[in-house]
Amino acid sequence: MIAIVCQHENRRTNGKTASGAKRFRCKECGKSWTESTETLGGLRIGLDRAAQIVEMLCEGISVRSIERITDTSKKTILSLLTLVGERCEAFMAEQIKSVPVDDVQVDEIWSYVLCKQATAARKNYVGGCGDTYCFTAIERHTKLLIAFHSGRRTMEDTNTFCRKLHVATSGRFQLSTDGFAPYEHAVAWNLGQRVDYGQVVKIFGSQGKEEQRKYSPAKIVGMKRTAVSG
Repeated sequence: MIAIVCQHENRRTNGKTASGAKRFRCKECGKSWTESTETLGGLRIGLDRAAQIVEMLCEGISVRSIERITDTSKKTILSLLTLVGERCEAFMAEQIKSVPVDDVQVDEIWSYVLCKQATAARKNYVGGCGDTYCFTAIERHTKLLIAFHSGRRTMEDTNTFCRKLHVATSGRFQLSTDGFAPYEHAVAWNLGQRVDYGQVVKIFGSQGKEEQRKYSPAKIVGMKRTAVSG
């Protein structure tokens, strides 16, 4: 019989649990399990606990807090997060294709990996450390996330994002972005004449020294709209 945990064929009985469930151990790798063990990508935490952890992550609860509440190791939580994220990305790419849209708004969400860009440059960190941006495209009326891409604010990542947007949508639609310069070339190259494209540039007020220390942007005092194509 093939083990559900490691997919090896050789196993032997290994006593019982406190509740009386029969335990087994793999002769090849030494992993143990019970007849009732349910796995998610090889993680033996049970589907109920995995669902609880994912729900808590979606609510913005920190990994350390989830570790304490669910009595699950940090490594397991991060492995589950990676597994679910990859499967969600694959599901989204498979299901959201050629969706008819009317008005799409594009923006970038700033974050950072390990530390901010200035610190990464000062300490010569490598491996993707520093500022990172999540490009998002949301249909204005349905609030559906049409496409996303995580990377740097570069021409290459902007082009990759616009290519994903092209695959995810169909027909002609209104497209709005901020004033980030690479959008003009990326939109023209990947979406061509399919879009009526315009840029919306927000004008922010001046900040005092105390406000400059905050993550949130300054107060918006104006807005400039520019027609680019279509």
